Amino acid sequence: GAARPASTRSVPSGGTPAVSGPRGRLEPVLLRWGLVPPWAKDLSAGAKMINARAETVFEKPAFRKAVESHRCIAIVDGFYEWERLPGRRKQPWYFTLRDGRPFAIAALWERWWASRDEPPVETCALLTTASNALLGAIHDLAAPVVALPGQALGVLVGQRRSHRLHHRGRGEVLAGDQLK
Repeated sequence: GAARPASTRSVPSGGTPAVSGPRGRLEPVLLRWGLVPPWAKDLSAGAKMINARAETVFEKPAFRKAVESHRCIAIVDGFYEWERLPGRRKQPWYFTLRDGRPFAIAALWERWWASRDEPPVETCALLTTASNALLGAIHDLAAPVVALPGQALGVLVGQRRSHRLHHRGRGEVLAGDQLK
């Protein structure tokens, strides 16, 4: 897709368009990126939880409830991966689908309340998994779990209490011919 101003892209602690499936019906939502568990003292906890590893999400207390009952898909037009360069420098790489269409990244959401007198803040973390060959050359630690058309609903209505998350398979985040 064509480059867009940075302000139209999701950034940590910013708004992320998503679709969630509470109570069996799909609805569009705008979530704050950086999951804040209900027991956190303040919103700053979300800065450390922008991503959740699919391989360990059922084991982590901050994500356990969300993975069982608060799954969603974040709607994006691309994502950044950061390449580490010599001298502690980093180079950003922005990946989009070749045809420029938006796509979905599997995510988890949670509600956090500052107080009983204020409305809740709905937050999210994007699911990641091991990088494939294409992304591994840039960032070998993790890549987003992409839900392509026909798979996104499986993320939302996936088996509760199942350790199997619905995605293309470990390490197959997006095929090289789909990215630019």
